[in-house]
Amino acid sequence: MIKQLMTESREKLKWWKKRIIDAVGHNGGVVAELIPEIEWILGKQAIPNQLPPKEAENRFFMVFTEFIKVFAWKGHPLVLFLDDLQWMDNASAKLLKYLYQDGNLSSVLIVGAYRENEIDENHPVNEILENIGEDQSNIIHIPLMPFLYTETEKFVLDTLNIEEVSDLSEDLYRKSGGNPLFLKQLLVHLYDEGLIRFDLKEGNWHWDIESIRRLQPGEDVLEIILKKLQRLPKETYEAIKLASCIGNRFDLQTLSAVFGKSLQETSSSLMIAVKEGLLLIVESKNDWLLSEYGELENTSFEFLHDKIQQTLYSSIPEKEKKEKHAEIGLLLLEKYSPSGIEDRILFIMDHISRGIDLIYEQEKRIKLAEYNLMAGRKAKAATAYESALKYFRTGKELYHIFRPWLTNQPLD
Repeated sequence: MIKQLMTESREKLKWWKKRIIDAVGHNGGVVAELIPEIEWILGKQAIPNQLPPKEAENRFFMVFTEFIKVFAWKGHPLVLFLDDLQWMDNASAKLLKYLYQDGNLSSVLIVGAYRENEIDENHPVNEILENIGEDQSNIIHIPLMPFLYTETEKFVLDTLNIEEVSDLSEDLYRKSGGNPLFLKQLLVHLYDEGLIRFDLKEGNWHWDIESIRRLQPGEDVLEIILKKLQRLPKETYEAIKLASCIGNRFDLQTLSAVFGKSLQETSSSLMIAVKEGLLLIVESKNDWLLSEYGELENTSFEFLHDKIQQTLYSSIPEKEKKEKHAEIGLLLLEKYSPSGIEDRILFIMDHISRGIDLIYEQEKRIKLAEYNLMAGRKAKAATAYESALKYFRTGKELYHIFRPWLTNQPLD
């Protein structure tokens, strides 16, 4: 949203700056801790005054809510879409609860999506749902059900652009259970197996329904994805396996550096995964970069589904995971400027912490202790106290454990 505002005229930007300052007053630093880009508009903000934890949390909630109100009024609504709430931590849940309980927060639509089968009764999402209650008329819970048969048939019709697909639709509906992701992967799988083919002379699709009925693709979409992964060239498989350590979204430059290949070689490997529907290109500064041989220097990628990332990640031995996470974290520390490191410090330290016991040099460990202090302070400023405590403890351990520095051996 801040990037979008930066495209406005100089006069309009001044107008937005005044609105923000009027809303947050001298607490701009509280917002900048969470959204550093706000300083592009407001200029450098002072570090917020230290307060006891509860008071700091209340200040953070109030300031952030006022900040959101800057962008939402009648005729100028704001939509916040929060995906994958099944991964939400307690600090985020508290903030979300504060937002929807504020009776003065109008013209804002908050949309949250989560997978119901991945949360238990103690999960923060369940606590939110329980607190909402049935008397909240402005809150709607929409279960996303699998496709009905009629919807499955329409999906197949739209995909193949052919008038009669009932036999194929019936079998695909039974096999997929109406799961849209599974249905799409099934269609691609049947095409890869030659059971659905396009006749160039007739200009029509044909399929062997008996062979399709005999096909047992597996109980879920993961088995189809595994087969697709196994068919990838070795270089492509190794590249996206390494990318799964970075996260669900990753940029080419980081992956290229960790992969030990040039940008061109890495991009060529990734484009095969894009064509196979395993990766999506989510950010590119130039449209022409989408070509197979384009240099995707400024491009970010995303796994089609987190199950693809999880499948790849789970195939990596634990020791190798630690090595790759430590390598990624140290690489990111080198990549960013001092101000850039502070903006990304939580993400960077989450990587390094997974392989911290493989880093033995005294100088590096002291430096990492300082970075953990930085991460802890940033998490604390955002009132994510559990995370802050984790970073502080890790930093303290790095300062006090000397044996690995002296013996060059891993920790027991």
